[in-house]
Order: sequence, then C-alpha cells, then structure tokens
Amino acid sequence: MKKLTKSTLTLLAVIALVASANAATYFSDNYTVTNGGGEVGYQYDNGIRQSGTMAPADYNSDVVYDAAHHALVTNAGPNAGQCNIHPGGFSPLVDLIGSGDCVIEFDVTRFGTEWTGIAFGKPFAGAWFQSTDPGMGLALTADNTYEIKDHDTQVGGVLCTEMNTNVQYNVKIVMGQNGVPASGDTRVAVFVNNIPLVMDYATANYVYRYAGGFTNNYVTIRNWDLTADVNVDNLSVKDAGSEVMSMAWYNDADSGITSAKVYTHAVNFATDATTTVNGVEFIGSGTTFPQSGPNWVYNNASAGLGAYAISLVGETPNVTGSGVDLVTDCLLDAGPGFTSGELTLSGLTPGQEYILSLYGVGLVWSAPDSRSNYFATSDGGTITMIDQSEFGADNGQVLNYNYTAPANGVFSIAAVPAVTNAGGVYCWYAFGNTVVPEPAILVLLGLLGLAFFRSK
Repeated sequence: MKKLTKSTLTLLAVIALVASANAATYFSDNYTVTNGGGEVGYQYDNGIRQSGTMAPADYNSDVVYDAAHHALVTNAGPNAGQCNIHPGGFSPLVDLIGSGDCVIEFDVTRFGTEWTGIAFGKPFAGAWFQSTDPGMGLALTADNTYEIKDHDTQVGGVLCTEMNTNVQYNVKIVMGQNGVPASGDTRVAVFVNNIPLVMDYATANYVYRYAGGFTNNYVTIRNWDLTADVNVDNLSVKDAGSEVMSMAWYNDADSGITSAKVYTHAVNFATDATTTVNGVEFIGSGTTFPQSGPNWVYNNASAGLGAYAISLVGETPNVTGSGVDLVTDCLLDAGPGFTSGELTLSGLTPGQEYILSLYGVGLVWSAPDSRSNYFATSDGGTITMIDQSEFGADNGQVLNYNYTAPANGVFSIAAVPAVTNAGGVYCWYAFGNTVVPEPAILVLLGLLGLAFFRSK
C-alpha cells in the first residue's frame, strides 16, 4: 500500500477545512408581504416571508400602551418589508431551541434612545426580557449602550459604538450547549456588526456562562420607546456552523505557513520583532496597549493584561525552525478578571473565504486545570472548547477556522477560559489570515496531487 505524501496530506487537509456543513435553518422571516399590511402575523404563511423546518409559524403580538401601533408589517412606505414596532413587541409561536448549538440573528434600526429588549432561551412566547423566568435578555438601551440579563439579574453591559440610532445594524446571538435539555451550562456570545460584546461585569469576558443551560428558546423582541419606532428585519434561528479545529505543530515544515498562500494578516504578538517563517513575514505588534495594527485589533478589558516572554516562567518552546520566534512572547491576562480576550479583523473582501490560524504552545506554568477555552466566532460557528496544552507542555498547536467574510468585511473570534485562573486563559502568540483559493484552483491542485501520488 502506498503512503500519502506530506504535500498530499496537506492538500486534503485544506480541502477538508474548506468544506463545512450547511447549518440547518429552523426559522427565518424577512417580513415581506404582498399587499396591504397588518399585525406581525399578517400573511405569515404566504410562502414568501418564512422558511425553515419550523416555519410557517404565527406570532404572539404584544400591545403596549398604543393599540393602534405595535408590531406591524406592510408592503408600502419606508417600513416596507420590515416589522415596525411602536411600542410593543412580538414573538414567534414556536420553541426555537433546535439542536442546542444555535444562532439567533436579526437586523434592527432604532429611531429613539429608549430601550429595545430581546429575550431568548425563555420557556414561553412573549416572555419579558428581564423576567425571573429561565433564560437571558439583551437590552439595547441608550445610544451605543446595552445590558445583559441572566433571568432578571443584570450581569453585564458597557458601551458598543456599533449601536447607533437611525442606522440598521446586525445582532447575532450564538448559543452553545450539549443537547436539549442541556446536560451542562450554556455558553453565550453576542456580536453586533460582527464585533463581540463584553458579556459580564465580573470578568469582562466575551462569552458568558449560563448555569444549567437552556431547556427552551422562545424569542421575544420588544420596543419600550413611547415616542420612537424600532424596525426589525431578517429574524432567523439556525444551527451553529463550523468548529475551530486544532492540530499539532512541530516545525516550519508542518506549520502550514507558506509564501504560496495569500495573507491578509500575519502578526507576531507581544514583541517589536518581525519574524519570517517560510518566506512569510509576521509583523511584531509591539508591547504597548491597546494592541492593534492595519485592519486588526485585539481587545481585552482586564487590567491584568500584559506582554510576557515565556522564558520568564522557565519555559522553552519545543517548536523548531524559524517558527519558534512566533511563540516566545505572548499576550496573557494574569488577573484579576482572567479574560482570554478577542481578535477582530477588518478590511476583508465580502463573500471571500478565509482561514484564520492561531499559533501557540502549551504552558504548564500556573496551569493546574489545563488551558481549556471556549471559542466563539462572529459568523455563528459552533462554540468549541479546545485545550491550548492538548499536545503537552511547550509543544506547538495551531488553531484553524474557515469562514466567509460578511458584507461589512469584519470577522471576530473570542475566547473565554473554562477555568477562571491565570492557568486557564488563552495565550495569544501569533496569527495569520489567508485567502482560500477558488474552487476551480482547489480541484486543479487536487488532480495534480492525485496524479503525483499515482506516479509514485
């Protein structure tokens, strides 16, 4: 039997990474009606508005103060093709929990600065976003601010400059849990225009732990502004998408780094030095904060964030070759919040596929419980737990994630430690972002690789 060459294995790995499963849609509504208008449930089953395995579904419509204007749809005027709320709210009459790993997404335009509330993970339609019932809530409050609710307790909320009034922005709520009902906690991340929100006051992390998990997922959206409208569009609930993948990394040859790829970003964190690996230059990010560069920014709200040389704690990477210089320094939160942080890329080409690669090594320093972290992505990928030390102390690891750039050209990945101590946080060493070749090129490369394999 012939063995696959390393080049063939690499090619197959790239093809496998690019091919991601289509996420099942449970419910989607574009609020398009064909004539006239009425309550949010008007023409809900017209064959144009809704799609998904749980569609068509009628709505619960809440009247708040003004019986003439609450949740309306129309085919005419500036609100055509959207659900207009003034004030009041609506909820699809269906439990949208799906498989447990799911994404709630919608577009919203607020014409005032009073709050708009979104309840999710709730046990019944029309549930209040800050009720004592199980579930969570997101309140879009004053201009550029928000609040996070766990049951009726406010657990987080700061500024988000993406939440301007009088402009449409996209909200994506990503939920990850093991089955329905959950056999453990649920992890929740919220992205606005593909930028993650800080989810709690205690740690300022970007992924929240909802204790015990959700057993239902009725979704309700309300506008509580008595003087200004809110428009909601393109509400959908679907399965989460791809997972973050990991692989061992020993040397330059198996790093996946090559000048044959097109890099939009190549950055070496926590150092001023530029490192060249296989002809690719990774630009040093420096050691001052905040950390950012051309079309990228690293965010971490903890006061304990710092740039560290791992030699200071007696560790030496086992990675060989030039790539070792990518993993001698890292960004690390030593407390008190133990926040793993988030990375946002911008300037991406809408519709283009990319692969983000994060390079690191396992550290045993201050890590009695391993460096397991939950990763959430702005495209609604499955929230994935990965241990940075899975291949052993000081051994290399590469995390890869395949995604398609959205319309605004922004992509984010956020991490939260499974164990909130200095040994649990994810250490950010270096990253690269590469363009995925067009399918025709991949097929050609595959044929060439297969011909090469058969000739051996």
